[in-house]
Amino acid sequence: MKPYLLTTGSLFALVALAHLLRTVAEWSRVTSDPGFIVEGPGLGLICVALSLWAWRLLRSARPA
Repeated sequence: MKPYLLTTGSLFALVALAHLLRTVAEWSRVTSDPGFIVEGPGLGLICVALSLWAWRLLRSARPA
């Protein structure tokens, strides 16, 4: 279970970082395109939440 949580938490963190970088790079779209809020920062926040959830579960997992 621990390798799965470690992998999942890391992958979601990387995807969240990619969405953050994309949002910064395309900042002009945030103000002009309302759909980009869901596509960029919105999905990034969901990935952050899933990553934090995986890391929290990893910390509470029993030792192998």
